Amino acid sequence: MAAKEKFEPIEGLGNNHGSQMGKPLTYVPPSMRDGKLVVKIVADDIKSHEELWNSALIGYILGDTPYARSMDNYVTTVWNFVAKPKILYHEEGYYIFKFQTIEDRDLVLHTGPYTYHKKPFLLKNWEIDFYFDPECLSTIPLWVKFPGLPAGYWSPEALSKLVSGVGKPLYTDKITAEMEKISYAKVLVEADVSQPLPQCFNNRKLKKDQYKNKGGTLPGSGQEEKDKKKKEESSMASKSDRQRTAEATRWR
Repeated sequence: MAAKEKFEPIEGLGNNHGSQMGKPLTYVPPSMRDGKLVVKIVADDIKSHEELWNSALIGYILGDTPYARSMDNYVTTVWNFVAKPKILYHEEGYYIFKFQTIEDRDLVLHTGPYTYHKKPFLLKNWEIDFYFDPECLSTIPLWVKFPGLPAGYWSPEALSKLVSGVGKPLYTDKITAEMEKISYAKVLVEADVSQPLPQCFNNRKLKKDQYKNKGGTLPGSGQEEKDKKKKEESSMASKSDRQRTAEATRWR
């Protein structure tokens, strides 16, 4: 692939007194194409680091960027059922959680969804070409319930096909996997909430169960502002009522 990423050259070595020697590198002459330098990176060049980061999750909290210490406390408390992952903060506003095993990673993802101070805590598997853009963050994980779906259709193959009508299937929850309850199947799916989502299946209403805000609405649906405005109007009305009561009492 042709390298298109921006890099920031450092002027001289005099400003790097605090730097320490890391891994040695070797010079690989770039090629020329149409008068431009082209750097070609092949699969073998990144294979070892793909394996290194395969056990990682990318995490982002909608509407918040907690300090590193707060996130450390959260992980220690909430994810106490796995070995504590290495927590890495990116200055663009997201975290990478590097788990000791892929099994720990999957268990954390499978046990969710999570919230941080009542705000959606979005998690997804690490990808080598991951690019973070909070302004375009419309594809998020949703827990979707299939009410009344006969248990005979709860195989991974059947559920994968059904959920693909909503988005990219990720996991069922543990209760669905072990069929501890049979009222509904519950599946985690990555869906683009900027697009209309299916509302029913086999004449039964689908239930988007989680990653909602405090008012019970999907992020980006526009309902949050309506609820906030309604709450403010209600608060103003209550304040006005209290003022009228106080005035009536004063003039008795």
